[in-house]
Amino acid sequence: MLHHGLIRLTLLVLPVLSLCAWGSPAFTGSDDDGPRIGPAALAALRQDAPPPVTAASAVLMDTASGTLLWSRDPSARRAPASLTKIMTALVVRSHDSPAQVVVVSSLAAATPGSRMNVIAGQRLSVDQLLYGLLLPSGNDAAVALAQGTSGSVAAFVAQMNARAAAMGLTGTHFVNPDGLDADGHFSTARDLATMALGLLGDPLLAQIVQTRHEVLRGANGTVLFDLTNLNQLLGSYPGADGVKTGTTPEAGENLIGSATRDGHRLLAVVLGSDDRYADARALLDSGWSHWRWLAPALPPLAALDGGAVDLEAGPWTATPVPAWAVDSVRMVLNVDPAIGPLVSGPRPTPAGSVELVLGQQVVAHAPVLASRP
Repeated sequence: MLHHGLIRLTLLVLPVLSLCAWGSPAFTGSDDDGPRIGPAALAALRQDAPPPVTAASAVLMDTASGTLLWSRDPSARRAPASLTKIMTALVVRSHDSPAQVVVVSSLAAATPGSRMNVIAGQRLSVDQLLYGLLLPSGNDAAVALAQGTSGSVAAFVAQMNARAAAMGLTGTHFVNPDGLDADGHFSTARDLATMALGLLGDPLLAQIVQTRHEVLRGANGTVLFDLTNLNQLLGSYPGADGVKTGTTPEAGENLIGSATRDGHRLLAVVLGSDDRYADARALLDSGWSHWRWLAPALPPLAALDGGAVDLEAGPWTATPVPAWAVDSVRMVLNVDPAIGPLVSGPRPTPAGSVELVLGQQVVAHAPVLASRP
């Protein structure tokens, strides 16, 4: 029998490949109290081949951890163009129900640029206008929603800026809800990635931005709008599920693209690009090629007081690991042998914790649960 006290086992990942789930691990939750590798630490890790990106400013983010996997001038202030509409949608969703009716004003109906093609006096629901906002990038829908939510465009823009401040977006300031070029209207790739995370966390908005085509009908079934998503990643890039395009003379080509594979989502933001779709694909491809998500499955441990028990990891908090560094990751298992007598059957009993460690950084951690067959 082992002496009482904490057992700390450090295992190199390489000898225990059979214990690790590679390629498509399932993260079932989070354990926010434990240590985590920080974005700055991961950003300092080298990447073998930087992606060929033409964008003036860009980021690649792991959405689960919020870690920037690659960036170029992420804090540079640039014209966001219609990526602005992400914040427009967030503010609307925080105030209005999808079924709320908005009466389209003459100001909204006359708004220039990309349009949903609303008509003054038309009565449309908030969710219909959100489809018009995010699929064809309707500037008219943006103004209609702003007026419907706050009574005026100016009041709505004030709420956009208040929301940006509350989210800690220090590189962002809005002048309008549609993204048309204007003095003092700017954001950054990092801030826009944070906004996109907020959008993807809203089930309705996440569903809208992955919709390639939507027909909106009136109460009598007549077709009111036939809308096509401007995001060409959808249907052409494996796993693509969002988010938004944006183009103005000052901004150039902007795009936030997201894709999900094997339960992991990557987010690419490109601003001022010569070819936004090529840039987004290069960033996303780089993410899948150069990063790995590790989730070890614990073996039975027959060394606790009172006999053998089965161990399993609880919900993981994790960040991706550079592919070149996988063999340097070690697993640290912290289990108290004295917990053995308290494990009396198949019901899982907290028994300690497990960590994956790269250098001095914890890249994944979870509680350990013990049970008896």
